[in-house]
Amino acid sequence: MANIIIIIIIVVVILAAAAYGFSMIMRRRTEGQIIALEERKEALFDLPVQDEFDKVKAMHLIGQSQKIYREWHQKWVDLSQNSFADLENEIFEAEQLNDSFRWSKAKVQADEAESQIEMMENDADRIRQGLNELMEQERHNSTKIQDALDLYDRLRTHIADTAEQYGSAIGMIEESLASIEAEFNQFVELNSKGDPVEAAEILGIAEDHTVALDNITQRIPEIIRLVDEEYEGKINELEAAHEDYIGKGYIFPSTFNLEQTLAQVRSKLKETKENLERFELDHAEALLEEVKKQIDGLYDIFTKEYRGRKYFERNSEKLMEYIDHTRENNRTLLLEIDKALQNYVLPNNEKGTVRTFQVRLDDLEKDATEILKIKAEAVKKEPYSMLNRQVTAIISALQEIESTQITINTKISNLASDEKKAKEDAIEIDTRLKMIKRFVEKQGLPGLPDDYLDNFMSVNSQVDKLYKELEKLHLNMEAIHHMISLAKERLENLKDSTDKLLDNAALAEQLMQYANRYKNMVNPNGSPVAPGISDSINRAWSLFERYDYIASFNSISAAIDAVEPGVTARTVKVYHEQKQNPEYRM
Repeated sequence: MANIIIIIIIVVVILAAAAYGFSMIMRRRTEGQIIALEERKEALFDLPVQDEFDKVKAMHLIGQSQKIYREWHQKWVDLSQNSFADLENEIFEAEQLNDSFRWSKAKVQADEAESQIEMMENDADRIRQGLNELMEQERHNSTKIQDALDLYDRLRTHIADTAEQYGSAIGMIEESLASIEAEFNQFVELNSKGDPVEAAEILGIAEDHTVALDNITQRIPEIIRLVDEEYEGKINELEAAHEDYIGKGYIFPSTFNLEQTLAQVRSKLKETKENLERFELDHAEALLEEVKKQIDGLYDIFTKEYRGRKYFERNSEKLMEYIDHTRENNRTLLLEIDKALQNYVLPNNEKGTVRTFQVRLDDLEKDATEILKIKAEAVKKEPYSMLNRQVTAIISALQEIESTQITINTKISNLASDEKKAKEDAIEIDTRLKMIKRFVEKQGLPGLPDDYLDNFMSVNSQVDKLYKELEKLHLNMEAIHHMISLAKERLENLKDSTDKLLDNAALAEQLMQYANRYKNMVNPNGSPVAPGISDSINRAWSLFERYDYIASFNSISAAIDAVEPGVTARTVKVYHEQKQNPEYRM
């Protein structure tokens, strides 16, 4: 019993010691947090915020700047008078709770004080940043005003030195200069009275207006040059050219109305000047782009008629010569066709085509005669651009005739060489066919399948037809070319069929010989190694004797692979590695 009491006392002592240790740890931890809060409070209280307010106040702010200053000052008063007192109370209460061993409440109170001081620190940072921006704004204004004034002075000097380049727009430019100068004066007044914020806004406006006017003055001279010099000069040039062209007998298209178009151009140039005086430069430049297109269009018409006259005079003289040349070629070509028809068939009625050219040439000669009559007239009734359509149509028709003549002549000229080549091809095909026949016979096969024989006879029949066609009195080379192409295609198919037939026959024999070794092989227990192999060999040999070499190969390969997997693949590989090209493929 005494031992139990002793144990209980020891446990109680241990628990009391643990509770005391825990309470001391909690107290010290909260105490450390409170000390840190005191230090942060002192650092916040020591900030030179009031000195910064005094510096800004000495700037004697007014207007918008003074309003901003007052807002920041009121926030600082609230912070320094009210928030500081609240913070001190919270820290003091946390200390009292911690000293009275009410640690959890002390911790909550300390956390609230920490949240409060973080908010106050953030507010102080924002207040100081706002004061700094007011001071920086004043310094920025002082620096920026000089740059802006330098830009303005350069612009004003440049405008004064080049006033003649701006034409009637100079009045509007001078008004803009006066307006910008008034804005600068307003800036100086606001800044000197202590409103740097509003002054900065006015300075920004003045600077923007200066840059905009600078851009405008750069664009105006080119617009005035285009209106007063370039386009006015081109108008005069076009009017003089029109008078000159009319005097030289030129006729313009019915859609061409120089007077009306130039009236539209002058109206747009006048509107451009009006837009210039209102600084509507985008509209002015858009109008000038329209003017450019209209003037370029007029120049294009003059150029087209000028070049059209040269083309007409140069090519109209050659029409008769070209027609005579084409007619002579037609006559010669007819003679060549008649000569060719003695030995060849021309299935495309080339002779009829060439005869129609004679009629067509007569019609073209009439058209050319009319062109020459027009050329001889002192005053033309149509523009040269229209007349040239007729000249071009005649030339195009002659070129088309000449191209067809060349095609027909080339075909006729090649008939003899085509015939020789066709006979050589026929002999080559026949030779290859005989080589295939000899090569197959040498293999000593028991026979050939019906489908292979049909394929062979089809090629042989095609060769016979080709020889008969080549023996005719009048050769149809187009038909012969078609027969040669068909014979070559069938010969290639026969070569492939022959390769497949002989390969399968040879491989079937090799595999049957290989399979024979398994006929009498037995396992140690006396059972056959490959039961049924004899039947498989007999079945494959039966197919072989019926000329079905593909089926024979498939049958024996399946049987032998069941006994010795992979033997067929090895046999086929070795066979093709050792196989030589048959003579019909050399």
